[in-house]
Amino acid sequence: MKKRLFSILILMLALTFVFASCKSPDKVTPESKATESEDEFDEGEIDIGGVSRTSGEDNDTADAESGGAGSGNGTSSIGKTSSKTGTTSVPKAEEQTPIGTKIPALSPSPKGSLTVVIPWNPRSEWVVLWTNAYKKIYGLNVTYRTVDSVDLPTKLAGWISSGDVPDLIFGDISTEWPLLPHKNLCQPIDSYINVNDDFWKTVKPAIDKSKVGGKPYMMIADMGPFTGITYSKKVFTDAKLEDPRSLYYKGEWTWDKFVEYAKKLTDKSKDKWGVSAGNFEGLIAACGKDYITATENDYVINLNDPAIDSVMADIINLGAKGENVLWQATDQRTMHNNIVSGKVAMWIGANNHLEFPEEIKKGLMSWAPTPKYTKAAGGKHYEGFNATGFFMCKNAKNPTAGVAFAQAVRSLSVPSINSDSRDEGKKKGNTDEDYNLLDYRVINSTPVFMDFRRFQPQWYYHNLWAAPILEGKSWSSAKNEFTPLLTESINKLKS
Repeated sequence: MKKRLFSILILMLALTFVFASCKSPDKVTPESKATESEDEFDEGEIDIGGVSRTSGEDNDTADAESGGAGSGNGTSSIGKTSSKTGTTSVPKAEEQTPIGTKIPALSPSPKGSLTVVIPWNPRSEWVVLWTNAYKKIYGLNVTYRTVDSVDLPTKLAGWISSGDVPDLIFGDISTEWPLLPHKNLCQPIDSYINVNDDFWKTVKPAIDKSKVGGKPYMMIADMGPFTGITYSKKVFTDAKLEDPRSLYYKGEWTWDKFVEYAKKLTDKSKDKWGVSAGNFEGLIAACGKDYITATENDYVINLNDPAIDSVMADIINLGAKGENVLWQATDQRTMHNNIVSGKVAMWIGANNHLEFPEEIKKGLMSWAPTPKYTKAAGGKHYEGFNATGFFMCKNAKNPTAGVAFAQAVRSLSVPSINSDSRDEGKKKGNTDEDYNLLDYRVINSTPVFMDFRRFQPQWYYHNLWAAPILEGKSWSSAKNEFTPLLTESINKLKS
């Protein structure tokens, strides 16, 4: 799974910074870390100036668990239909929700050495983008320490105790928070940045999520949806069905339409499937809840929440006993082949649609957000989100430079300030239309942060939804089976 996740970040990065999305919940382990050429990259400290990629460096990339630079506001219709042509146009995302057009000034100006803790090879493509952005904006270099997330608390505690303190710590809202604040390894960031500045506006929901004791602890660089729908345009054209992206532009891409399409496009006698899925993480979040909600002091199990019961019933009805859904844990290449061949109409999974820009340009594939679950509270379009950014280490030696670095990375998600990330994506074939839709998707979705992912790899969403779907158990029996096990996992995490 980590291999799959690493393979798509740079493309989403091109979209936002990323995140992804920098990498999120499944951090690299020592044996799977990105490597330079074929050599194993050991943990350690590397001083990096303005780094340029070379053909001999690793091509592994992290998962794309973030989609664009924006925040959810619950609106539903994002396009306007022309009465003359019947087509739907989408105004630029920033025209709907303007974001800051400049990086906040820092006083005093940043200078001196900076050390940032990350879980990857510093020459990974997205980290190179960060390094170059920091150099370009502030004229400064950065030193990286590579530490696996599992070892991070212990390493940080040792450094702080010895006085060998780094400045910034890369983190994920669904893994490192609230762990690091509770262990007193980092400090609040509201004395360093104005969290209400327009520069941070579209990631403000995640900054607010990072609060402990009323104080925010993360400078969020990127935030966006985790799951999307990748689909075959030809299948929809041949069936004379309006494709999901067009429906989304009009605010009509709903769960009911998704189920209707899944049924219409399934013909098991011909091995044709309306939907293929390796997970249903994003669709679970569509109800407005995740299996777990992390608060600053505890973890709330939502398995008996009516919203979860409702969406699980609908997922089971969609795919029970293999009806309408080809259940398989597909890698990117299998997913690609199934869609291009027409075997599968829609695939539910992480946002790896951007891994195949040529197929998208040729009209063989496209992608859309997860559908709006019309039974969700408040009529909002919820999507499962992830967010990543930086903690300020306790006793950081150069906090001003730390803020500067976080702002430089954040700038990669704001193309009006820094288009380097998207320019890289366009070289690979991704389009302005794709990026604009990704921005709009974030603006028009209400985020549900994927808190259950913090239990991976011990737990996966598969454990819970697979029991009633693939094993024929009832949802109630699955809840009874897994609630005590999940409670045990939470207690271990808190200990």
